[in-house]
Formats: sequence, structure tokens, C-alpha cells
Amino acid sequence: MRSIRQDQAGTVSGDISQRTRWLKLASLALPIVLFIFMVSALELAIKGNHNQLRNQQLQQLGKDIADLSRLLEQELNASIYLVNGLQAYVESKSGNLRAEEIAPWLTNLQARGRHIRNIGIAPDNRIAYMFPLTGNEKAVGLYYPDNPKQWPDIEKVIQTRRANLVGPLALEQGGNGLIYRSPVFLENDHYWGIISVVINADTLFKRLFTYADEHSLVLNISDPDSGKIVLASNAVMGAIQTRQIMEVPGHRWEITGAVAPLPMNSTLISLRIGGWLVALLTTILLARFLRSIKAHAQTLLALREHQERFARMFTTSPQGLALLDDEGHWIEINTSFCLMLGYTAADIHQARLIDLFTPEARVQLLNHMQDIRNDYVSHTDHSRQFEARLIRSDGQWLTSFITLGICYRSNEETHWLLQMLDISERTRLDQLKNEFVSIVSHELRTPLTAIMGSLKLMASGKLEHHGGTEKILQIAVQNSEKLARLINDLLDMDKLIAGKMEFDSTIQPLLPLIEKALESNQYYAQQYQVSYRLQVPSTSPLVNVDALRLQQVLTNLLSNAAKFSPPHSEILISLLLEADRVQVTIQDQGTGIAKDQQHKLFKKFSQIDSSSTRQKGGTGLGLAISKELIERMGGSIGVNSSPGQGSCFYFSLPRVVVEEGEFPAPNIRKG
Repeated sequence: MRSIRQDQAGTVSGDISQRTRWLKLASLALPIVLFIFMVSALELAIKGNHNQLRNQQLQQLGKDIADLSRLLEQELNASIYLVNGLQAYVESKSGNLRAEEIAPWLTNLQARGRHIRNIGIAPDNRIAYMFPLTGNEKAVGLYYPDNPKQWPDIEKVIQTRRANLVGPLALEQGGNGLIYRSPVFLENDHYWGIISVVINADTLFKRLFTYADEHSLVLNISDPDSGKIVLASNAVMGAIQTRQIMEVPGHRWEITGAVAPLPMNSTLISLRIGGWLVALLTTILLARFLRSIKAHAQTLLALREHQERFARMFTTSPQGLALLDDEGHWIEINTSFCLMLGYTAADIHQARLIDLFTPEARVQLLNHMQDIRNDYVSHTDHSRQFEARLIRSDGQWLTSFITLGICYRSNEETHWLLQMLDISERTRLDQLKNEFVSIVSHELRTPLTAIMGSLKLMASGKLEHHGGTEKILQIAVQNSEKLARLINDLLDMDKLIAGKMEFDSTIQPLLPLIEKALESNQYYAQQYQVSYRLQVPSTSPLVNVDALRLQQVLTNLLSNAAKFSPPHSEILISLLLEADRVQVTIQDQGTGIAKDQQHKLFKKFSQIDSSSTRQKGGTGLGLAISKELIERMGGSIGVNSSPGQGSCFYFSLPRVVVEEGEFPAPNIRKG
């Protein structure tokens, strides 16, 4: 029945949730869609009106460019027609010209040409007549074939028999000019010479610029055939442009006109602002209407979700939760509660709450329940927290932190809520902490006692007559070094955990590092009456390591091997070379380590709980630090051991191979 009610509640809640989601989506999407639609329609209308204004501006620009083209054509034709008349005069005289006859006429022609700077007549390509002569004396007698700058254009005019307009060019007498040349042929196609006129480009273009300024135009003229710029002005950002082709003698000029687009007028600006405000106001009103509908649906959904949230939290909580009546019978149990105790829900429902507690914890449970009942009316504290042990399905005890309280009470019934938190791991960590404090206290107290005793003995002055000062000092130094190693181990482990340990790795031979470690630990081995023997290959492998940190690892492994080896035994240190790695092994002849105890070796503050280990002492940090150091240098560390067969600790490092080959093995002293 409970499952059917949950399914029905879930179906109703799902329908409400789906309806609310649609309302939420509509309350967000519809106002946005309406706003976008209204703004888009407004902007399209404004853009259409603005485009109409631009088209009118473009039509006016085309008319202005056409008028300017006609003005330029008229100014050029005024000079060209004068040349054509002079050419007809020469042909009528059969090329026989007299200076006194043509001088007045040419002077008149030159004066009538508004932009003509000079007129030159060159029979047989040699300038014989120049008007006005003043300022152009050097040009008289100029033979065109001797002028490499002008002759190619003149030769082209002669060959094509067509007049040509070139420029603008920089003139020797100053300024810029356009040169119009026309060939003269007499009867029987006899070539007579060239008539040229220099047009003042500065005054001509000034006339064009004046017209352009009057009409607010930006004017540019180019020769598309040659790619040259005839006349250029500054560009206008976002300008409206139009182009027109104009035929000139021997060329085509492209006249480009541009004007700045007219800004949006105040009417359109007012229309845009008003339209945006109307769209925004309409959107806000629609959003509020939809929000009121959504709020009503969300209120109903919130009630359903609150009920489902509590049920879901109860069911999926990682903590064990149970709902009981006042007699201790189960109403609801979550999955975590069953998993912690190892029972199925059906098994738990067959028992009472008190049956799950250990006998000594049952009295504690009943007392707490009675205290809660007594305090429920007079106090606001309706719960108790305590630690207790429960019985698992496998018979083991589960140490738990229990929170028990009344969650509902009426005249007829009372409901209890029990929360169970597994604190077995926390208890284990507390025990580990206590063991660590005990180990460190022992390791600190022993050398400190020796040091303090030595110092007090020396301070008493009793050693002055017995000559024992040197031995006492040696005891104090040895115990001080032991204390320093303990503190260094603690600091190194703290740095490794925090990731602050610095490494200075370099490529170097491995064997000298092992040799140095053996020499450093010879005295320590002699204390335990053991010896080291090094078995090496013919070559010294290269590794990329921090020499100081590797020495620390070797010292930990060598000292452990000496500490746990029987007297007069030998410790073998050997190297195994592989293609990409090198392995260092340290084999002792100690009592060995059981398989089920080996996992404790490389854990922080962990020691194998045996009498031999306790007698040898140690903080349990050496191997943990060694493991961290080797792994930081790209290697790995491990152990192979069996009881009664000794232990073989090993570590491997990446091998470095250079082109010149590896170094030969040095002459290492063994012993």
C-alpha cells in the first residue's frame, strides 16, 4: 500500500512539476519573443525609412558626379578645341608657318584658355614655337627623341595618329600639369610634327575641388587602365559612393564621388525610443501576468517537493536513519541503516530497536529515551547524543554515534527518529593517534634521558678524576643525532604531505651514490655487527635524481636492514639493469615479515606490532618517507619477504641512456 501511495504521489507530483516547467519556460520565453518581435518590427520600419533617405542621397550624389564630370569635360575641351583649331591652321598652311603670323593668334588662344600654361609646336619633333615664350626659352629647340621621359608617349601618339592626354606630371617650371599632344599629318599622310598644350592641373583640380566642396563631396579620379591615381581626397568612413567613367583622349578616367551618410533625424530617433519603451512595458506586463500564474503552480509544487525531499533524504542519506513508535517498533528504515548492520529490512522489522544493541548499551538506550520523554514538555531539547555498540549480522560490534529524539507526538502516538553514524574508522584513527603519541614519546624520552644524564654527570664534576668525559660526550652526541633524525623525519613527512618538498634532480651515475651511502652507514652497521656487500654490473647506470633525497632513501633502507639482521650476518646490495629502468635491492637475513603485515610498512606512523619491532624502536616514518621520495623522482618501492627467510627491500628508477654510452663502474670498496 505504501508503494502504491508513493507511486500515486509521484505521478501527481510529476504532472504538477511538468506543468510548472512549461509555465516557467513560457514566463521566460514569451516575454522575450514578444519583445524581440516588437523591436524587430520597429527596427525594420526605421531601417526602411533610413534606406529610403540613403537612396535619395545616392540619387543626388549621382547627379552631382554627372555634373562634375561635365564640368571637367568642358574645362578639358576648352583647351583641346584650341589645339584642334591650331592643327587645322597648320594643315591649311601646308606646314609653312611664320612666327610673326601665328604669334598674335597663339597668344590670343593661350589667353582664352583658362587653364593653358603654354602651347608648343614641334615640326619634325623639334620645338620651334613656344607661347608664351617668357619662362619657356629653354624648351625652344628641344628635340623630342632626345628626351627619354617624353619620347615614348610622343612616339605612341605618332604611331596611333591619335591625340593623347597624359598626367598629371610635375613640371620643371613648378606645379603639376596635364599634357595634351596631337600629331599633324599633311597631304599624302606626310607626318609634319607635334602640337602640344600644357594644362595647369593645379587650377583645373582646384576648380573641381571647389565644386565638390560646394556639394559636400569627396572626389577621387583614377585611370583604371594604368592603375594610376589622377586626383585623390581623404576617405570617409561609411561613405555613400558612386562611380562614373569619363572618356579622355587616349584614356578612360573613373570619377568616384562619396558623401557622408546623413544621420538619423530626430523623428526617427524619437520613434525608436518610443517603440523600445512600448515594447519593454508590454514585455514587463506579460511577464508579470505569467509570473503570477507560475507562482500559483510553484506553491503547489513546493508542497509536494517538500514531502518528496524529506522522503528522498531519508531514503538516500549515507547515515543510518530509522523512524520508530514509542514501543520501539519500526515504521521506516533507510538503506544505509540496513547496510551498516548487514541485515535486510525484513530481518530488522522482525526485531525491536533494543534487540540491536549490545547488553551493556541497552540500559543506556532506555535511560536516554526516558530522559527525552521527561524533557519533551518542559524543555526544548528533545534529543540525546551518545556512543553505543550495536550487533551486526556477522556478530561483530559496530561502534556508532547515536542521535535519538522525538520527531512527532500527539495524544495517541509518539514517533522517534534515530540517526546512526558509523565511527569505527574514527575510533581506529584515535587509536592510531594514541599509538603514534606513545611511539614518539618513547623515541623522544630515551635519547633525551641519555643526553640529560650525560650533561648532569659532566656538570657534577665527577668525571674530571676518572677520564670518562669523552665517552659521555659520545653518548650525548649519538642521542642528539637520533633526536635530530626523528625531528627531520617529522618535518620531511610534513613537507611531503603539504607538497612543499623541493627536489634538485640531475642526471648522474647511480653507483657513486650507493657507495657514498654505504660509507655513511658503515659505523651504524658495526654497532649491530653486520656487514654490507655490494654486487654491481660492469657499467654504472645513469639516473635523474636528487642526490640528497636518494641518500636519505638508501640510509633508511640500509639502517633498517642492519637493525633487523642477526649479528655477524651479511646484507647484499645489488643492481638489476633493465631496458628503461634500474632496480636496487637490499637483501637482509632477518626474521622476515608476514604477508598480512607487509601493507603496514609504507604507511605513516605505522609499525608492525611485534616484540622485535618494539625492541628496535622507530617512529614508523622512515619507509613512508622513502616511498614518497622515490615516487616523486619517478620510481617505485616495495618489499619481498617471508617469515624466517629475511626481507628484500627494493626500489626502481627510470634509467637515462646517453649517446656516448654509460659510465664504467668505479672501483668500489666492498665490505
